[in-house]
Amino acid sequence: MKQNFLTRADQVTQSTTLIFLDFEASYCDQTENWDIIPETLLISEIGAVKMQNFQIVGQFHSLIDQNQKVLQQVQRQADCRQRFNETKNLTGIPAITDIEYKNLSVRPALEVLNDFKTFCGSGDIAVIAKGISMEQTVMNIFNMGITVLELMDMKRPLGFSFINAKAEFIHGARKQHFCYCDFHKQFPKQLKLMYNGNQQYLHCALDDSFVMAKQVIHARQQKQRVE
Repeated sequence: MKQNFLTRADQVTQSTTLIFLDFEASYCDQTENWDIIPETLLISEIGAVKMQNFQIVGQFHSLIDQNQKVLQQVQRQADCRQRFNETKNLTGIPAITDIEYKNLSVRPALEVLNDFKTFCGSGDIAVIAKGISMEQTVMNIFNMGITVLELMDMKRPLGFSFINAKAEFIHGARKQHFCYCDFHKQFPKQLKLMYNGNQQYLHCALDDSFVMAKQVIHARQQKQRVE
């Protein structure tokens, strides 16, 4: 069976394979329309969770080799440099220029993304993220041919009245569902850091993907209780 990556939320059915995707990355945006500037996108981590029939059936994770040329460009601009340092603090992932970086198990971005595409499987597939700008930009840069769908748009096609996908829940308000990758397991599970005046949990792409998937499972359980 061929891969068929869906391009609209209204194509999703309850038999669709759902892939919850998250990247950790730093970037600069164009302030007039908030579009990410691709030349400043510095990807450090990918996490994904596969769901079929509302059951989690697989996970995908990798640290991604940072592009040194992009980092050099980012470091030249004060606002980009500040955002990169904030991202580095939130993820705990060293920069390619840090001595700790040599101890990381990283892989080239294109290699990782091709493996991700294989991980998605066959048949009808919906790749889903919370706030799709970064994820879609990555897919476009590497010509993956994947349209990323917004998590909040899944309510109607999946038959739910509510999915808690607020960023403040994923990154700060929740008390459970910590599914850190091997790299992030070295940090305390409930470690919080300051970001934009708020405390947030350490950002882990795999953990964020699991949170999204588990919120969909929770929404289904709530619906079944009502029925």
